[in-house]
Amino acid sequence: MKRRSVGLGAVMAAVALTACGASPASTALKQTSAHLHDVHRGSLDLKMLSSLANGQDASGFEVAGPFAVAPAEGQLPTADLTYTQISGADRRATSVVLTGGQGYLVDKGQAYVLTDVQLASLRAPKGSGGDAGLAGLNLKAWAKDLKLTGPEQPFDADTVTGRVEPVAAMNDLLALAARLGNDSSRQLPRLQGADAAEFTKAVRSARLVLVTGHRDRILRSLVITFDLAASQSSRLRAALGKLANVRLTVDLTLADVNKPVHVTAPANPQPISTRPKP
Repeated sequence: MKRRSVGLGAVMAAVALTACGASPASTALKQTSAHLHDVHRGSLDLKMLSSLANGQDASGFEVAGPFAVAPAEGQLPTADLTYTQISGADRRATSVVLTGGQGYLVDKGQAYVLTDVQLASLRAPKGSGGDAGLAGLNLKAWAKDLKLTGPEQPFDADTVTGRVEPVAAMNDLLALAARLGNDSSRQLPRLQGADAAEFTKAVRSARLVLVTGHRDRILRSLVITFDLAASQSSRLRAALGKLANVRLTVDLTLADVNKPVHVTAPANPQPISTRPKP
């Protein structure tokens, strides 16, 4: 009888420890979130696209290219980022080239020198932390019901899937796009109050697929898909603009993390004042 009691107690203790401890998926996500501070260089591709459920009639934007964060407060990062506005089959691309000491806008193959005033907003602010702005993604605060699979070869990476809290995730993603200099996202305010309530009501599902290094827990990719109700309020359409469609997909990919980045100045740059008006 005593032996049976001890066995039952051990089982109950093991159950309690399992219940109190974090799951492998939660641990992987928490570690990945913590290591977002450690991304200083690499190549990124961020897409934020609204489309029909079948992926057609997409509109939104993409930011892609190599980057290296500014080495100190008040200095410029190094980057060659192309910003593409997407509306169905139409594409409108411009690039921002930052060499660390000078900046250029490239439009339709012609480079223009950015002024000191224009460069001021691109310099590293006080307390920026020396990361790529990814640390603003508070993954562990809005990801839930997580599952872990992996490691997957040949990339030696684990995959975390789950659901997300829609408003918190969307606000973090819009803030990231704005930090990367995308004008479209800068025009969209944070979802709060009635706008946040409308967005939550419209979201039928919000899913996350995150790929992280099995050993280093560095983010490799993050895809978040919001499926929205077909009938949306005018308030939500006003809040999200062209991003208010049946499906909203945010796709972030990182490559060559913390490897050297080399960006050269474009040839034959002209004063920005000579750029033709759109």
